[in-house]
Amino acid sequence: MKRELIILLIGVFLLISCDRDKVDYQETTEVEVELIESVSDSSSDSELFLHDVRPIASIGTEIDEGGVDRNVILANPLITVRSSKDFDYDLQWKVICYKVAFDEGEGTPLSYILVDTPRFPENVISAIRKAKSGTRMVISDIKVRSNVSERYAPDFSVIIK
Repeated sequence: MKRELIILLIGVFLLISCDRDKVDYQETTEVEVELIESVSDSSSDSELFLHDVRPIASIGTEIDEGGVDRNVILANPLITVRSSKDFDYDLQWKVICYKVAFDEGEGTPLSYILVDTPRFPENVISAIRKAKSGTRMVISDIKVRSNVSERYAPDFSVIIK
């Protein structure tokens, strides 16, 4: 992995010529651009700026916190991943695996279900249907892969209503 700091000076030239008025206008502006960090991997020729890219996981497209009706979860029963909103590029995240647990708040140890597909398997769907209102559904150890790297998305939980 290579890290470098680059400072660029760019000359911008603007030339306007109007024949009717016989006016020539020329301006030169210097712009300083600072590239804070460049990260490159020896296995790839492309350079990407990934030091702050965070994958964000959710149930369906937007459910990643708070109380949620079980029918809303069951309407789109899968984990999706996107880049954080301040990152402009589509890294095409794919879910590799994650764990699901249901916490009824009675002090019992959590029993995790390991899932290796974005869509909830039948045993998770069944557990959602059977869960009491107020049960916390915990999604953790969310391993994701983009077209560039493999990472873990932050854990999250929702309360089933």
